Amino acid sequence: MRYLVLACCLPAMLLIPAFARDPSEKLRANGYVFGAPGVRADRGTATIQIGGGGEAYVYKGLGLGVDGGVMMVTECGGCRGTVLSLNGIYSFKSASRPKISPFISGGASLMPASDVPGGMNLGAGVQYWFRERMGLRVEFRDHIFMGYRNHHYYQARIGFAFR
Repeated sequence: MRYLVLACCLPAMLLIPAFARDPSEKLRANGYVFGAPGVRADRGTATIQIGGGGEAYVYKGLGLGVDGGVMMVTECGGCRGTVLSLNGIYSFKSASRPKISPFISGGASLMPASDVPGGMNLGAGVQYWFRERMGLRVEFRDHIFMGYRNHHYYQARIGFAFR
């Protein structure tokens, strides 16, 4: 239960710097679409998720993100479920390499139709901006749904980013 509370509070804590932000500073935001092959760790069954999301940076590299998509699991003959995430994010963008933006994220995950609907997620990745408004996004994410046993859904997300 404490992990679920932590996963819900982390994104909310990242809102605090938004109120201290200089109003003249431009709010940065970007969106993305992705495909994510993966595996459910406790059963070794393959998954694939297709979805999209967006991020808004409220203070320097700190931001908030939301994403969602449809996850298909092979163990039940291709059954589908919706996965939604609310995340805090930190981007390590540097002035010396403006095209490359490594990031870490974490927050709450929901899978409403499952027997264990709530959980958390942790992720890390990089965005490579090959044009001013278009880029490639690569991320590793672990969705952890907690119940009688923890269920880990590992994903390698590959997608298109835009701003």
